[in-house]
Amino acid sequence: MLREVLPAADYLVHVSRVERRPKARVWPIHLQKRLPAIPIPLRPEDGDTALDLQLALNTVYDRAAYDLVIDYRADPVPPLNPANAEWAKQLLLSKGLR
Repeated sequence: MLREVLPAADYLVHVSRVERRPKARVWPIHLQKRLPAIPIPLRPEDGDTALDLQLALNTVYDRAAYDLVIDYRADPVPPLNPANAEWAKQLLLSKGLR
C-alpha cells in the first residue's frame, strides 16, 4: 500500500512528470518548518523550474491581505494536533495575536 512508504508529515506535496508516471516525488510538509522549494516540471524537453512554496504563500498572504481577514483568536478548523496547536498558540502569543 502506498501509504506505508509516505513520510510522516502534516501535509505532503506530490509532483510527477508526465513521462515518468507513475513514479513521482513527495515532499513532507511540517507546519513548524519553512515550506520547501520544489522542482516543478514543465514540458518533457525542459528542465524543472524551482517553486519556493514559502515565498509563494507569503506573497499570496500579503497581496490578499489575509492578516485583515483571519481571526487568529479562533482555533483553526479542522483543529491541529496537540503539538502543532501548542506551537501555533505560542507563535500567535509571541506576535500579540492571542
